[in-house]
Amino acid sequence: MPADPPTPADPKPGSAPRTLRFSRRQRLTHALQYQRVYAGKASLVRGPVRVHGRPNDAGLTRLGLSVGRKVGTAVARNRLKRLIREAFRLEQRSLPKGLDLVVSLNPHRELALDDYRTLLRAAAEHIAAVWAKRGKNLA
Repeated sequence: MPADPPTPADPKPGSAPRTLRFSRRQRLTHALQYQRVYAGKASLVRGPVRVHGRPNDAGLTRLGLSVGRKVGTAVARNRLKRLIREAFRLEQRSLPKGLDLVVSLNPHRELALDDYRTLLRAAAEHIAAVWAKRGKNLA
């Protein structure tokens, strides 16, 4: 019987599967954490996505979501949040370490998951470069 083809979480055939999780430690959970990120005044807008970012002391990249009612119905907002979380989960190893990111969405038609992944990666790299220019090294 042939072996299963490798999945994105299992890059090499025959290697042990590596899970990509989105744990509670990777989430911004308190209003003060969001305020701290917004106060950093480092953001990037690409299409309908605005990403704010600031270095953290946790040594890992964390995600917060801010999706207002103007974006659509509860079903539409939740779908977009799931897509952003999934993009973060899949990209977490390629994102700069030690950043807190807050993603805000404007009203738009749903994009493909790969588009959100590209937007998130580009925004995180830009924000890391902004903080490096300011003299703040990431963990």
